[in-house]
Amino acid sequence: NEKRLEALTIRDRTFLESKDGRLYAEPSVLCGLDTWVLRTRYSWSGSVHAKCEVEYFKSFFPGTFITATGKIIDQYEKRGGRYFVSEVNTRDEHGNILCRVRNTMLLNLKELLEYKKTMVKSKKNNSGKKNENKEENKSEVCLSFEQKELTMDNILLFWEIEESIYGSYPCIHNTVRLAKEAGLADIVAPGRYSIGLLNAMFGNIWGELWLQRGKYEVYFLNNLLPGVLPKVTAEAMMGNTDGSSDKKKVFNVVCRDNASNKHLLAGRASVYI
Repeated sequence: NEKRLEALTIRDRTFLESKDGRLYAEPSVLCGLDTWVLRTRYSWSGSVHAKCEVEYFKSFFPGTFITATGKIIDQYEKRGGRYFVSEVNTRDEHGNILCRVRNTMLLNLKELLEYKKTMVKSKKNNSGKKNENKEENKSEVCLSFEQKELTMDNILLFWEIEESIYGSYPCIHNTVRLAKEAGLADIVAPGRYSIGLLNAMFGNIWGELWLQRGKYEVYFLNNLLPGVLPKVTAEAMMGNTDGSSDKKKVFNVVCRDNASNKHLLAGRASVYI
């Protein structure tokens, strides 16, 4: 926990504190179990995280014995990208489900980056047509969590902690050569880094409720390269857009790079309070 939170530059750990004063495990540690298992069976050099759907059911402490059971549930092609979707359910030693994760992985990053370059002009031409109905999406409250500049040391430390849990794996998150071969300018932080910041923001508000009832579906839009200034923002929507009980709070979530103003992550999160 300590090194993981240090890599995320999170100094206020109270969002993980239980009633008896112990610290729960930072929950995004469960979001990559399936990809590490799959890496032992498949070759996917240059792949990156495209989408992550997470639902928490039970908080847990460091030292908990866990079992992750996963499978590939879908594969498809879209706008030049080749994707597959995996699902993993993680349980503790008593059989209680802790977390359910669906990860969508992009397999051909370098090819897709070239494809996107050809689409830039058409997107700029249509940019003036957006936000025409902005008044319909008024927010009830706006939350934010800001991190200092993401450094290479942050990325390497975070990945070192990942490897201490899952095993050694040279890739685009710790090896410059592999990152450049995949079409990137430098190593990048994994998507779980943004998710860790999201957990810190919601956890500081709802504590254990978030760790046990939080749910989110996010898309990874740009890479977390050294030098970005991540800021996570969440807007609680007026009423519940899915028609659920008032006890459920629904948020639009964005992680933005304050240096370039580009979106790093976007999606929706909810929690039962």
